[in-house]
Amino acid sequence: MSADPRGAKTPGKGTPAPGDGEVAEAGKRGGKLSAILGWVVLPGSVALLIFGAGAYFGVHQPDSWVTRFVRWIAG
Repeated sequence: MSADPRGAKTPGKGTPAPGDGEVAEAGKRGGKLSAILGWVVLPGSVALLIFGAGAYFGVHQPDSWVTRFVRWIAG
């Protein structure tokens, strides 16, 4: 820290501003978490929901529109 002519202390050229590392770390963690949620959790949940709905309605109501939709999606 170097002294300002008015007496206030200012950070020197080589010192990072307080909290800069915390913001960068939070951004990195948010990026990984977002990637995991976007590429694994969300598509997995959608696929599991479609499969589960097809299994449930296929057993209980084999002629319903949900069963026909799952058969169309699955193939």
